[in-house]
Amino acid sequence: MTIGDGGDWVEVAFVRDEGEASMVQGLLEGNGIPSAIKGVGVQGPRVGVGWLPNNPHRVLAPSQRADEARGLIERSLAENEAEALAAPSVEDLEEAAAGRGRGPRGYGLVGAYARAWIWSAVAMALIFGAFLLIRAL
Repeated sequence: MTIGDGGDWVEVAFVRDEGEASMVQGLLEGNGIPSAIKGVGVQGPRVGVGWLPNNPHRVLAPSQRADEARGLIERSLAENEAEALAAPSVEDLEEAAAGRGRGPRGYGLVGAYARAWIWSAVAMALIFGAFLLIRAL
């Protein structure tokens, strides 16, 4: 069944990007509900246009199965929220790490850049040393 077959198609979900739209479409089609994705806004392969990460999309389904599709999407979202609430929080993980005698590392932005520069300098020194050894042979 396609959008052009004469049946009425309605919007069942409005999502942020094409990846999310594909996941919703896969959920619907995996449960036997035909669906289609329609982009909203600017599309196309022009530089900087159409490649933007937050290009919203509509997920469409036949009007006679729209309520079923919306219910399936809502149940899926409720399950995902329940899983997210059951996951340990950052504070719980920090407390667990502190209980082992060592807290989480916190280098900060300057420390992260310093580590990157130091490791880069070490790698370049090793490469230069190998180059000198090969030249000496």
